[in-house]
Amino acid sequence: MAKINKSEKATPKIEIVVMKSKIYSFVKGKLEMRISASCFETISQNVITLVRQASERAKADKRATIKPRDFDARMDVEKTSNEE
Repeated sequence: MAKINKSEKATPKIEIVVMKSKIYSFVKGKLEMRISASCFETISQNVITLVRQASERAKADKRATIKPRDFDARMDVEKTSNEE
């Protein structure tokens, strides 16, 4: 049986693209709650998905720059579906 060293075992499958300290501060200070360390992979995956979707909208508009409006299109769809 092959040994797994500690660094391989602790390596997340998804790159963490959010600042953990900022999220911890926000959750504790603004929401008065705690957040599990295991949430950061999920949060990062959601951020990556949003950025990828925004990049596709920018590409569809023949732009190489993602702009706030590229995220707004996603938010408008979610607002409409939540209101129904």
